[in-house]
Amino acid sequence: MRVVGSTGLGKEIERTVLCPYCKKKNKVKWPRGDTFNVQRVGTR
Repeated sequence: MRVVGSTGLGKEIERTVLCPYCKKKNKVKWPRGDTFNVQRVGTR
């Protein structure tokens, strides 16, 4: 999976995102108030 979006200058906080593959919760650091999307990553 890949987390993408705007990366502002705000303080990063821990957020929980859901893996699109296995539906497992993962913790990521992302700036407060900035939006993000979780994407599938293609395999070769």
